Amino acid sequence: MTIKHWETRTRSEEETIALGRALAAALIAPAWVGLEGPLGAGKTRLVQGIAEGVGYAGRVRSPTFVLENRYLGAVPLLHQDLYRLDDPGEDLIADWDEHPGLVLVEWAERSDERPYRWVRVHLDPESEQVRRVRISWDESIGVLCEEDLPGGRGADAPGGAGAPLR
Repeated sequence: MTIKHWETRTRSEEETIALGRALAAALIAPAWVGLEGPLGAGKTRLVQGIAEGVGYAGRVRSPTFVLENRYLGAVPLLHQDLYRLDDPGEDLIADWDEHPGLVLVEWAERSDERPYRWVRVHLDPESEQVRRVRISWDESIGVLCEEDLPGGRGADAPGGAGAPLR
């Protein structure tokens, strides 16, 4: 297993959404994307960008109270939220390995489970608008094309950290 890391900062909701669109282009389905960070970190905004990136034109809403939403674009999306759950239970987890598209899980850190084809995205607010975004994945399973991320290089590359950390 070779874990890769990539990071950047976004300075507005619009930049977070744009990063989501870029991430949609870089992800190779099927894939599970665990989204981590405190309340208000931008997890749902990132999902909004991913949905736009796969051609979904409808409204993206946080699934906090309904637990999951499904969106149909060029790649189907399953958007889940584990915030209110002590244990996500087998019903939610069963869909993770079976879904043909992208499984986007907010509050993924609340589960010890992680499917084979995984990507972790941690959003860390540094101020009201600025977010530090760190992406990790297992390079050996071909779940993400690093060259399609803004800047085209990861934190592991010489002089790399993806797009400039401003």
